[in-house]
Amino acid sequence: EQDEILEQLVYTQINFPDALPDDVFESSLGADGLAEFHAAPQAAGDRLPADEWEVVKMPEGFRLATRDHQQLPGIGAPIAHMLFTDGLAAVSVFTARQDLPDLAWRGVSRMGGVNAYGRMVDGFHITVVGEVPQRTVRFFGDNIRRVSAVK
Repeated sequence: EQDEILEQLVYTQINFPDALPDDVFESSLGADGLAEFHAAPQAAGDRLPADEWEVVKMPEGFRLATRDHQQLPGIGAPIAHMLFTDGLAAVSVFTARQDLPDLAWRGVSRMGGVNAYGRMVDGFHITVVGEVPQRTVRFFGDNIRRVSAVK
């Protein structure tokens, strides 16, 4: 957007061996202090509505590719995720209930070619992330609407 280089790609030739010994795949990290987490499968009746959130206006060429909900350890409410694409770039939109709205990140951020945008809507924190221009993540974030209540 400001005519500056965000990323550079360098291509090289890589030669792969025909086989790798098994010890290459052994972890150098110990298992002490690690915990294993298994998400309980959801019954069909326990699922959140698929239309909980929608982007009412999208940048030209983008379409919804996937939509899901995740229950993460230590977080009470599920996090909704929508993935949008124009066939080249991808934009992720996350929505999560935020009980402490004053602590929620708001605004725009950039790291290399990745832009992010955060804001609050109806008690939910909206986070938009993608390798797209800053105005595109802001456009998605400003055009998301809650269309049904969380069950």
